[in-house]
Amino acid sequence: MLAEKAWHHVVFVRDGTRVRVHLDGNAAPEISGEFAHTLPAGKTSLFFGGRNDRLYGLEGRLDEVAVYERSLSAKEIAGHYQASGLKLPVVAATVPHDLFAASIIAA
Repeated sequence: MLAEKAWHHVVFVRDGTRVRVHLDGNAAPEISGEFAHTLPAGKTSLFFGGRNDRLYGLEGRLDEVAVYERSLSAKEIAGHYQASGLKLPVVAATVPHDLFAASIIAA
């Protein structure tokens, strides 16, 4: 489970059509698969955190975005995370909805 309202180190890696997402320095990707989509011909802009028309915006903040001309290795990703000084975020305990609802009704 992902800790909410906490900083996370997220790395998206593309190697041809193979993509993977590493979270908080983990060597094993959280997400991996094939994705052939690229920039349309003649387009040179990338938008981070949302689209330029404000549709599908990120609910959060971005800091220190970097783009490389090559794929980063899992070792490099872990090194970047360690250099960031971030600590693993703590996931808040959650109460199942039915238990929470039952405690409200019983009160």
